[in-house]
Amino acid sequence: MRNTDWVEISINNSKQSPYSPFMLTYGFNPNFTAIFNNPDPRMINVPATQQFSRINESVNLTKENIEKSQLKQKQNADKSRQSHSFKIGDCVYLDAEHLRKQ
Repeated sequence: MRNTDWVEISINNSKQSPYSPFMLTYGFNPNFTAIFNNPDPRMINVPATQQFSRINESVNLTKENIEKSQLKQKQNADKSRQSHSFKIGDCVYLDAEHLRKQ
């Protein structure tokens, strides 16, 4: 194997969430023992329906975790937000730092 193959395997097998990108794509984590001619018998000839349900479960759980994380981030961001009520004619300060000039 080339060095770039090992880098790709390493990245795809690293866990950014409870599951690695490889797990979300194929429904199981890669079996490195297969490289050394010692395959895991659980991964040989797995029925497609079982493989699909495994992938589906992990993708659904990951989606739920993303939604939970986004909700938590929103709640944390909302803690520092303030409600303002402006009337026509009120003087306000405008931060134009991020406005683009055309």
